Amino acid sequence: MCYTLSAEKILLNYFAAGPKKTKISFEEIAILSCLIVKRCDNSIITRISVDDIRSAVYKRESMFQLESSSVILKNKNSNLFDKIGIYNQAMPEYVKDKCVNACHEYISTKRRKDL
Repeated sequence: MCYTLSAEKILLNYFAAGPKKTKISFEEIAILSCLIVKRCDNSIITRISVDDIRSAVYKRESMFQLESSSVILKNKNSNLFDKIGIYNQAMPEYVKDKCVNACHEYISTKRRKDL
């Protein structure tokens, strides 16, 4: 049985990894999801359909909002960065580490492309 990583966890880890990041498009979520799956040696499944993303946003409506085909972090000064360990507690260690590292890698790669 493989682990299923939710859109909510992907969003939480993405925004926690990039404190200056305030927006991610659905396309970027798909790219990041593929990177996470690859880093986990294809041993996990990600749930990132539009409905899954919407559900994650509504579940965390105090943190996120939908804008067209993007997710916006509402409060840049939220304590998300301090609480990411709590949000990730239920994740298996190998997934947690790979997910966090993939988010950092994606952000640094994207930053280099933006320069």
